[in-house]
Amino acid sequence: MPADGAAHAWTTICSSNYIAYVRVLFETLKRSDPIAADNFFLILADDPLPRQLEDSLPFPVINAADLGLAEIWDMAIRYSIVEFNTAIKPSALRYLFDQGFDRVTYLDPDMAVFKRMSQIGDLHDAGHDLILTPHSTSPLIDGKDPDDIRLMRTGAYNLGFISVQDSRDTRALLDWWQTQLLKNCRVDLDNGLFVDQKFMDLAPSYCSHTHILRHSGYNVAYWNLASRKVEQVDGVWKAGGEDLYCFHFSGVVADNPNILSVHQNRFTADNIGDLRIMLLQYLNKLNGYRGDAFADIPYAFGRFSDSSDVPDIYRKVFAAENKPTIRARNDAFAANLALLDTPDSNFDQSEYPFTKVMSAIWKIRPDLRDAFNLSDRRGQEAFCRWFISAAEREYQLPQCAYASVRAALEFSDVETAASARSMLARKIMRVSVGEKSLARKTFRALPHVARVRIRDFVIRAASGHSPYGARVATSTRKNGSLTPGFALFGYMSAMSGVGEGVRRMTSILGSAGLAASHHMIDAHGHPSEQTDLDAGSASEPSPYNCALFHINADQTPNILNSLPASAIRGRYRIGYWAWELPSLPDAYVEALDYVDEVWVPSNYVRRAVQEKTNKPVHVVPHAVPRKPDSREIRINFGLPASNFLVLCALDLKSHIARKNPLAAYEAFCKAFPEPYSKEGPRLVLKVISGPDQLTTSRDLFAKVRNDKRVIFIDMPMSTERYTALQRLCDAYISLHRSEGFGLNIAECMQLGKPVIATDYSGNADFLSDNLGYPVPYSLIPVKEGEYPEAEGQVWAEPDVDYAAAALRHVFDNPKDARAKGLAAKAHMQRHYSVERISELVLEHYARIQDTAFAKSVVRGPVPIIEPANAPIEQPISMGKLA
Repeated sequence: MPADGAAHAWTTICSSNYIAYVRVLFETLKRSDPIAADNFFLILADDPLPRQLEDSLPFPVINAADLGLAEIWDMAIRYSIVEFNTAIKPSALRYLFDQGFDRVTYLDPDMAVFKRMSQIGDLHDAGHDLILTPHSTSPLIDGKDPDDIRLMRTGAYNLGFISVQDSRDTRALLDWWQTQLLKNCRVDLDNGLFVDQKFMDLAPSYCSHTHILRHSGYNVAYWNLASRKVEQVDGVWKAGGEDLYCFHFSGVVADNPNILSVHQNRFTADNIGDLRIMLLQYLNKLNGYRGDAFADIPYAFGRFSDSSDVPDIYRKVFAAENKPTIRARNDAFAANLALLDTPDSNFDQSEYPFTKVMSAIWKIRPDLRDAFNLSDRRGQEAFCRWFISAAEREYQLPQCAYASVRAALEFSDVETAASARSMLARKIMRVSVGEKSLARKTFRALPHVARVRIRDFVIRAASGHSPYGARVATSTRKNGSLTPGFALFGYMSAMSGVGEGVRRMTSILGSAGLAASHHMIDAHGHPSEQTDLDAGSASEPSPYNCALFHINADQTPNILNSLPASAIRGRYRIGYWAWELPSLPDAYVEALDYVDEVWVPSNYVRRAVQEKTNKPVHVVPHAVPRKPDSREIRINFGLPASNFLVLCALDLKSHIARKNPLAAYEAFCKAFPEPYSKEGPRLVLKVISGPDQLTTSRDLFAKVRNDKRVIFIDMPMSTERYTALQRLCDAYISLHRSEGFGLNIAECMQLGKPVIATDYSGNADFLSDNLGYPVPYSLIPVKEGEYPEAEGQVWAEPDVDYAAAALRHVFDNPKDARAKGLAAKAHMQRHYSVERISELVLEHYARIQDTAFAKSVVRGPVPIIEPANAPIEQPISMGKLA
């Protein structure tokens, strides 16, 4: 096979869908070293190409099945496409030795060559049998990703480049390496494995004549770029001051020139200097080939023999259950679906059924490991319920994978189980006057005073608290002996908007330097909807003279009546309320009798409350703090690495008609009407559903389940994990009908994401044309059953066509989208930071101490929260939607 007088082969490995990258690699190699290009071979990790397509390529193709690897079909079923491509590398190198080449250099398909790599031949001539390139030749200690720890976990050497010379040592090394890769070519960092790469940490020990190529111009990529500045000097590319020979474009996104690599957070297109020119040139070449017929060839080893898809999680269970062996292709790819319902013996003592598929999913997903503690009964139950409600959508497993779990859990009793955990007063009120009670209409028909007395009597009788009422008389004297400060009450453990609001208020009070005690109110939610508290919850009455209740108006009477009198008597009471409709319902007006004043997150809510009271109502927005850079990457969430991702998030307890997610889905479909492609945009639909919302969640999923462009995520996440998800998506869309504030919108703006959202209600305070993409709307009546206490109320119907045009504009005009995102980020940091809101809280605190307790507090001028359409310091030319 070698050309006359040539003994050096150059090769790469890929499946059919990646051939565009190989064509760019070959083109750059041929321009730099025509002799090397004459001895270049593609090892195809796929079925043979159609003859006409193969003949159109300017290089020969060797099929994986022809490498002489006896276990090839066992490997093809046990490994994902990436794992399989890397698992056959030693056999590919050995095969080319057997064809008469005495040197073989492997380059990853996403590389580009800039100069003839003469050092490789020189090093082999000098007797070096194995040449490796280190990931980095200097420490990575700037706190970015990757760092030294990640390189230690994934391997000292990057196996996108390796050059071997035929010798006894190298053949022995390749044989050992291939034997290991029969079963261990997987990403399993907990067990020290990272596909084929980690094994080569041992190569210098096993192969006597190994050379570590430290030249700064070889295998340059995001992992070593911090110490190898790439620049163009007199038309010549340099890296670290030396000539550049090959650059590794690992993690580029073909459709997004603003991303150098999705696998890191150190570099953007704005801080790579001349390298941006090279990146654009590479992407132009790549996109010139991406439309060819190769991209449409499905991965041959992605289907069972019956043509059904092979889930990647099936491969992991298959690999765990079966030792490597020689198999016929039909045997290897027979759909053994019973494997998906195999019990995991590690959970034999659990009262909940656990299958090996469930364990495999839990092990590979950091978010699930964070959310569900499987050493605890409550965590086991919650994970089983997540598996039933969410894994089906995320992993597309057949129904047999859920059979034993679904049968054992009896999903219909979840709501009953949750109710059983509620406290006694909650039970009594639900039965007597709750929304589902038959007596509710009769109760509501009673005079206001009678309703209050009945509620007070029932709750106090059940809870054993003092018979003193919690209502506030305007002439009630405040206890001047109490210490100035705040007793903060709220759902501090709830994974919800009100829970997040009270947690942020703790930060605000701390930033303001105010003394405060924290008092947790039980959210009585599903176990998976709880989060750990950073601060403890006080059980004794607070010594402080202000009580701030971060609970909404509908729950204020119940909660305050259930508290001991000693917890609230003599204190100035503030209710922090959100409401999502234009007017506070008459049913909630009685809550105003329980507080001295009301704080609200937006002007929209202020107008709704103020029309029903003469008491003070002040806008104290939620803080939107700066978030530290996340080390998470998309694969940790099961997200595609390079696609354009649009996030839409909602809590189903907040009423699906208000959140209006199907309008966002409709806008996405109109913006991207193209048929599904692996590289196309995706809509990430993130929901939270507790026991009461399981049916709603399933109904929503049923409407989008057949659209492969939608990634449906239904599981709780910590604040840190959810922030990472927001950061990893490219845009945010919310076609809500109303928002009290719009926390998701504000958070994504603070992260610099382009936001498309209805131009109505709470978020109108901070979203404007120069900071994002407000969507026009018309007002419509709220239909019966869509929202509580909504009779006679209206909300917005967003213009879906406009939203679709805005979403397409963001996709097609990344520069404009980025500019608006940066402007939004600056605005949120200026006006909605913890420090800014703490100034506002401190001013209100000083006023209260002066008026209610005659205690002077030093204070500055009242801070003003500027509207979103206020001029920004450095106006940016944004461009209008077409």
